[in-house]
Amino acid sequence: MGFSVDIRGVPAYTLYRREDVRDTERGEHSGSRLRGGKEAVMIGLRTAAFWLAAMVGAAVAVPELPPSLKKPKEEPKKEPEPNIEDLARWIRSSNLAEIRDKMFYLDALRTKEPVYVFRKDTTLANTKVSFQFKVEAVGQGERAVGLMFGSTGSASYHCIHIDRKNVILYRVTPGQPRLELDRRGGFTKPDGEWYEARVECQGPLIRVWFGDKYLFAFNSGQLQPGYVGFYASEGRAWVRRLDFEGQAARLPQAWK
Repeated sequence: MGFSVDIRGVPAYTLYRREDVRDTERGEHSGSRLRGGKEAVMIGLRTAAFWLAAMVGAAVAVPELPPSLKKPKEEPKKEPEPNIEDLARWIRSSNLAEIRDKMFYLDALRTKEPVYVFRKDTTLANTKVSFQFKVEAVGQGERAVGLMFGSTGSASYHCIHIDRKNVILYRVTPGQPRLELDRRGGFTKPDGEWYEARVECQGPLIRVWFGDKYLFAFNSGQLQPGYVGFYASEGRAWVRRLDFEGQAARLPQAWK
């Protein structure tokens, strides 16, 4: 009793069961026959497997695309170059704001007041300003940074204040608590990554972006031409770029 294996033209081989060998044919002759049958079966199975693999390989083979149709390799993302330049262009609150690796490093981890920097050689109206920053994952405070504009003094400006969950627009006036004008919350902003915030002013209108996302607009009649700058509060932060443009203007009085 037996069965056959036949793979698309591959010769069939008959498989014999030991019980099919008659008792009367026991001996050298029957043993040789049984061994021969087994060898034939093994050769047949190997041949069948070879042809099956060849047919499967032919079925799935895909011709290589010409170079013109191949997807180009993605280049590694290039990080923006810092544009902080040298200290002579800046007003600093203290030496806790310093330049490292062509970037500003602001250490406000153990200070009660923010550590700030203003660009002192340009007074702008209708200001467009952005900065790129990274906050270190240290300290138990708010780990905030801020982008300042329309500054007529170290304690007179508008700013967007960015902590771990919120972007808040403030007006800061000498001798008074800062005044919240607007905010957006619900952000997930892991520390140690680079981010960008942007402000565009047209007359009293202030528009705010975080990354590529537009957040809100607010009209502030107290907005004036002034300096731009940034700060860190209750944490340590890096700033690698401060970009700005607008209409050249004059301060109403000396900046102090």
